[in-house]
Amino acid sequence: MSWARPAAVLAALLPALAWADRTVTLVFTGDNAGEVAPCGCQNAPSGGFPRRKAALEAWRDENVVVLDSGNALFRSVGVDDAPRAALTFGFMERLGTRAMAVGPKDLSAGVDRLLQLGRGASMKLLSANLTRGGQPIFAGGAVFQAGEVKVGVIALTASGRYGDAEAGPVLPAAKAALAALGPRDVTVVLAAIPYAESLTLARQLPEVDFILQSGDARGTGAPQREGDAGPLVLSSAQRGQALGKAVVSLGSPRSPLVDLTVVARDRQQLAFVDGQVGTLEARAKKAADKQAAREFSGMLRELKQRQATLRASIARVAPPGASTFDFSWTVLSSAWPDDEGWKAEVLKVEPSYAY
Repeated sequence: MSWARPAAVLAALLPALAWADRTVTLVFTGDNAGEVAPCGCQNAPSGGFPRRKAALEAWRDENVVVLDSGNALFRSVGVDDAPRAALTFGFMERLGTRAMAVGPKDLSAGVDRLLQLGRGASMKLLSANLTRGGQPIFAGGAVFQAGEVKVGVIALTASGRYGDAEAGPVLPAAKAALAALGPRDVTVVLAAIPYAESLTLARQLPEVDFILQSGDARGTGAPQREGDAGPLVLSSAQRGQALGKAVVSLGSPRSPLVDLTVVARDRQQLAFVDGQVGTLEARAKKAADKQAAREFSGMLRELKQRQATLRASIARVAPPGASTFDFSWTVLSSAWPDDEGWKAEVLKVEPSYAY
């Protein structure tokens, strides 16, 4: 038996196989505002780091990269609660957060306090446009290896003055930081800037995949995108009440990310139409007269046209080998068990979290 042909086939398949495991789970947080315990509705508060830990442990078998869009450490600008900020930072660090944007609230105790918190930490503090004395204070971006995937991340701070620091215009800083990143497979902007400005930025940075915004406490919502390509813009959940999760699977060659939630909607509709077609075909076979048969035939013709349209849409939007993402929010309700050790730490700064 000759192995020449199987070997050739295997060699041809190797590039595709190399891409087969190029999947990464991006977990997005932001707008935490110093919250360490569940908050919101009195009857069913959600969030809290003891629950966040449980959720991330449930995803430990996935290729996870945790990123935070900033405004995480203090409840509001100018409010300095050092123990709460230190605990929040420590929890984020222990959860394996790779990078956090420096947001206006994070500067409430000044740049030096933030630098002190970040000294020696594995979680990178990033801002491409924050300077002091004309010099950058933090790195503008970083590339993180996650299995076979390189995730490039830059961060932006809302323009303005923050004590002796200043955040300049975001667009030129973003372009410079992206140019400095180097090779990457997925590109994320952590944008601690107003939401409207994030939408404008998305139109100006077509090479970006995700823009995660914080600062407006907008809560959970669907990603926004103009057209079928370009960055997906989403706000982070306010006060840590939910985790955003995007499962990104990279095709070969790299193509614009296809939103699988749209494909899932079309597939649901197709399944419904398929069921209607089956029912009508069964009824048509039992039709008692020619008039009823003609009516069934007309209805079937319209349904089969709808079938064809949906199938074509699915094939066009998500062809074989396409790069895809599937986004969802995970609300940290009481269904997620508290880590009791972390809860004991939370009680030191949030005594109300005793139930």
